[in-house]
Amino acid sequence: MQQQLRQTIESLVNSRTKLDVLYYFHRNPYAWESLGGLARRLHRAPEDVEEALQDLTRVNLLQVRSARAADELVFSYSREAPAAPAVEQLLEAYEGADRREVLQAVCAEDEQARLRRVAQRRALDDLRTRFVSMVTHELRTPVTIIKGVLKTLQAGNHVTDEQALSLLDRAARQSERLSSIVENLLVLSGLQAGAHLELYLSDVDLPRLVTEVCERFNGGERKPDLQVNLAEAPPTVMADEYLLGQLLEELVGNAIKFSPENAPVQVEVSQEEEFALVVIDDEGVGVSAHQHERVFDPFYQGQEDAARLTGGLGLGLYMARKIAESHGGEIWFEPKPPPGMRVCFTVPISGPDT
Repeated sequence: MQQQLRQTIESLVNSRTKLDVLYYFHRNPYAWESLGGLARRLHRAPEDVEEALQDLTRVNLLQVRSARAADELVFSYSREAPAAPAVEQLLEAYEGADRREVLQAVCAEDEQARLRRVAQRRALDDLRTRFVSMVTHELRTPVTIIKGVLKTLQAGNHVTDEQALSLLDRAARQSERLSSIVENLLVLSGLQAGAHLELYLSDVDLPRLVTEVCERFNGGERKPDLQVNLAEAPPTVMADEYLLGQLLEELVGNAIKFSPENAPVQVEVSQEEEFALVVIDDEGVGVSAHQHERVFDPFYQGQEDAARLTGGLGLGLYMARKIAESHGGEIWFEPKPPPGMRVCFTVPISGPDT
């Protein structure tokens, strides 16, 4: 079979139903048919014909509203479409001596397409199962801790003031963690539905914001060795202060979470032309070079063992990239000698282009 015909089958007519739809219109050049009419004429299930029509209308079928029924679409074959010459050649071969070879190629591609759809559905099902499992685990942990603290305080079993403050501090941290998980899920839901991050721009004191974020971690349980260099930082940037704080908190938190106890984490802020550049350098487990792009995918957790120990939904870096890009900046990993990793991001000092 000619290579051009094979490519047409692979890219366009990759199922027997699609071939039948095109062949019907090829033999009936002035026909306008509804979904139900085509299904009856081709002796195919309406859902199979509908799937074929959805694919074929992108390239060489016309669709208009029926004059008889305003809510009904009717379809016809477009000979002006870019794919039309290749389709004509395919259908001529199908009508001639190459009919058997064309059918064999279509059936083979149909089977491959079916296997790909099955694999995609299984992957989606696996992702859903994993997502529900991760969310359940991540929500259960802070809720359990908060309930434990409340029960201890309610019991009143000779808890000293110092112990009560410690318990309340622990509950407050878990409450913030719970709030962060729920907020990330809500934002993710909006982004997946096609929404954009809404920015509330103002002049943000960048050195102050970086200092406040780092101080929050200095008061945490792991007691990190945070080293902050703000000597060359721009004084202000036009940004959404809350989201920029979330971005900083995610990257600094990751550096601390995946680093050994008391290992140094360096945060350096400088100006590169019209951008503020933030570099976070740690001596933790790091991320291999082939994962540098994948770790920004939602739910991806590059270090599986470390992820199981430290928890997380795999949404942090996905959100970090969305925040940086919504401001007109970028986020990336820079190579460095082991151990650890170096992650950088920029935001324009004058704010995103509008």
